[in-house]
Amino acid sequence: MAVNPNGLVMLNDFGNPRVFSAKAIETISGGWFVSASGAADAVSSGADSFATEDLVVAHCTNGSNFVGIALNTIASGGKVAVAIDGMYIVRCGENCVAGQQVTMIGTDAVAPQLIIGSNTAIGRALTEGASGNFCVALMYA
Repeated sequence: MAVNPNGLVMLNDFGNPRVFSAKAIETISGGWFVSASGAADAVSSGADSFATEDLVVAHCTNGSNFVGIALNTIASGGKVAVAIDGMYIVRCGENCVAGQQVTMIGTDAVAPQLIIGSNTAIGRALTEGASGNFCVALMYA
């Protein structure tokens, strides 16, 4: 079980971590949900045109932009590790029921897809959690 300095606990990565590095365009706290951001045409068709700085992330404000969970706290311009798949202990912004799909609510919390309705599902609750407490969720981008 891995714990980062911000208290985010990864319970299982299913064998191979699904994490990528990206450049933060603002200060990001570990455990926050992040979205992709950046300039058009940052890369060409060749692999040699790619650099980590081409992947740019910011604090996610909408589930439809969700690309993962920040695993470390970083200042603007620094590199952040972003988890795109795995089981995590996450904060419940509403009562979460085991088995239901969840969507993001706020900076770092989840709520049942059924309550929020139109937001994109970013995972599935594996345990129940009351609003303000925590649940285990399978998170996916």
